Parts: sequence; C-alpha cells; structure tokens
Amino acid sequence: MLFQQQAGFVDVSAEYLVRNYTVEDGLPVNAISDIVQDEDGYLYFATYNGLVRYDGYEFTTYNSSNSEGLESDRIVGMAMAPSNTIWLIDETTKVISYKDGSFKTYTESDGVTGSAEYIEISEDGDVWVVTSKGLLKFNPNQNSFEQQSELNKNESIWRVSPLGNGKLLGVSENGLFKWDGNKTKQLLPIEDFPTGKSVINFITKLSNGDIWMASNGAFSFNENT
Repeated sequence: MLFQQQAGFVDVSAEYLVRNYTVEDGLPVNAISDIVQDEDGYLYFATYNGLVRYDGYEFTTYNSSNSEGLESDRIVGMAMAPSNTIWLIDETTKVISYKDGSFKTYTESDGVTGSAEYIEISEDGDVWVVTSKGLLKFNPNQNSFEQQSELNKNESIWRVSPLGNGKLLGVSENGLFKWDGNKTKQLLPIEDFPTGKSVINFITKLSNGDIWMASNGAFSFNENT
C-alpha cells in the first residue's frame, strides 16, 4: 500500500496529529531541501545524502554508492514531471533524471551546457532548465536538451514560468517577457519594476492572469489591465 493511502493518521483525542521523521526513522540525514510526490503516491526527498523514497512504511535511499547514473549524493534541486519522471540538480550543477528505478546524468554530449541553476516543468510536461549559459528545453524524442538560441541571444534569463505547449513567461535583465515558441514579446521593462533591478527569483502566473514576481519584495502585473 502506498503513502497516499497510509498518510491519513487520525488522532481521535486531538484535532490534528504531527509526526516528525528523522534519521531514527530511516532518513539518511535530517536536512531535506525539497519534497515531491509521484503519481503512485510515493514521496521523494532531496537530501545531501541522495534521493530518498518513502512508501508510508520505510525510507529507501538512492545514492552514488548504490545507484548507477547518480554521480553525486548532494541533491540541491528537484522537480516532478508527468509519467513519474523526477528531475534533479546536484551540487556539481549537473542535471539528472530518475524514472523506474534508473538515473541518468546529462552532460554536454546530451546538450547540457553551463551550470544548471534550476528546473521548471509545465503541466503538460515541458522540461526547462536555466543554466549559466542560457535556457535549455528537453526534447523527449532525442532524450537530450536543446539550446533556445533565440531566447538566449540578447539577455540573461533569471527565472521562467512554463505555460505549456512550448510557451513560457520569463524575467531577465531586460524585464518581463512572454515566449510563444517562436518569438518573444516584452510585457514590462525592467525600468518599471517596483523592486528596481534586483534579480527576480520567483515568477508565476495565476488563473486570473496576474503574474507575480518576487525578489527584494513582491509585485504583480496583468497585461490585460
């Protein structure tokens, strides 16, 4: 039985139950940097001692000593894609995928150039990686990454928010922009950011069309108002 079936702890003597998990329960370390849940209900924890899976009963640790394809134990970034594929960034800034018990580390021969900084995934499964040398998009048919040359040509991209169908919102040193898969459209120049020219470290679009960004403070923008 999987975690989503087992996680509903009930304490009839209280309104809620708090359960703390530590190395005494099977975690390799107490420090956890991220958590995701797959479509089968398993929880995965990104740690500095590998990727950890929890099935509701016990923890299983995958690290470089027991898992081929995983070169570093120190996981600093993680994102869940459809079809139970987990994308990771390790401390050496490499991009790794995990699916069906197998790891693959992507290198320059797989299209990964520069140091990986973070991963964003759209609801329909587009995988985008921002690196020190620009934005990459995963091509599942080739099992490799492709440089987005048109996007990377004139600006340093800070953060992106995928919209699906190959489209995304992005924020760069020049401001907020939208990419439709072929060309960019500037929505708000950096000079009009109320936070000044501070690097934006978060961007998302809400269902009402509001685009929220955060760095030294937070602000919203709607291109239709």
